[in-house]
Amino acid sequence: ESLHPAKARLIRTFAGLVRRLPDDQAILLFGLLEEFERDGYLERVQGHEPPIVKIFAEVANGWDEQGAYEFARAWASTLVAREDGFVEAWFNLGEVLEELDRLDDAIFAYERVISLMPDLAPAYGNLGCVSTETGRLDEAIQVLKRSIAIEPAFPPTHTNLGNAYKYAGDMDQSIAAHQEAIR
Repeated sequence: ESLHPAKARLIRTFAGLVRRLPDDQAILLFGLLEEFERDGYLERVQGHEPPIVKIFAEVANGWDEQGAYEFARAWASTLVAREDGFVEAWFNLGEVLEELDRLDDAIFAYERVISLMPDLAPAYGNLGCVSTETGRLDEAIQVLKRSIAIEPAFPPTHTNLGNAYKYAGDMDQSIAAHQEAIR
């Protein structure tokens, strides 16, 4: 039986990766391939090649959600190296780097997201949180304000802005931002 071209490409890609991985990681990759098979993903592409980069992004997101942050970081890093303009991969990489406490790298990733998609409020929100964590309070306040300007009805951003003001020592602004969060 001849393999669908999309399926063959996916298998070749996974096989190339597997050859360079330790056994435990290779087993995980084969499990993911079986999941794609079971879920009928390849049949849904209806004769088109699956966007391999999107498949890799799904893999990275899955590992992120499972707490396998080093795996997710490796995959997201591969994605952005392969396709520098892939916003979703940069965003995922930022989140994973935050979890790994690599905050300067996370800042770089979120700044890259913003350069690619300047109106993506969550990127500003995440950048603001990381900037607060690293003590870059003026930057945090500015990017959180930008996030709110783009998406004013998202309460967590107001809360994060309130926290940034609190750490900056401006309790009046902190209280105002927290009150805005509960409106």
